[in-house]
Amino acid sequence: MLQKFGKKVMNNFGLKILAVLFAVVLWIVVVNIDDPSTSKPYTTSVSLENKSYITSMGKWADYLDGKNTITFSVYAKRSVHNTLTNANFTATADAQKIEYDE
Repeated sequence: MLQKFGKKVMNNFGLKILAVLFAVVLWIVVVNIDDPSTSKPYTTSVSLENKSYITSMGKWADYLDGKNTITFSVYAKRSVHNTLTNANFTATADAQKIEYDE
């Protein structure tokens, strides 16, 4: 039985290898033409605007864990991701728009 299986595998072995290579090349071509959409994480720093608004109330603002960075994901086509870097994004926290309960 094993000999029959081995014989079937080795029959037209060159054509089978050629078919696998063709499938791989076709897959690469389709992926490059299709330009699939993916999600990619980016990181940027957060700047605090109108900090004087908080300090005028006798309060202060500080970054959680001492970090002033934020990580977020962007869902876009691969060609768009290839042009984006972390420097393309800014994050701003406006202290005047903070609501709090006393």
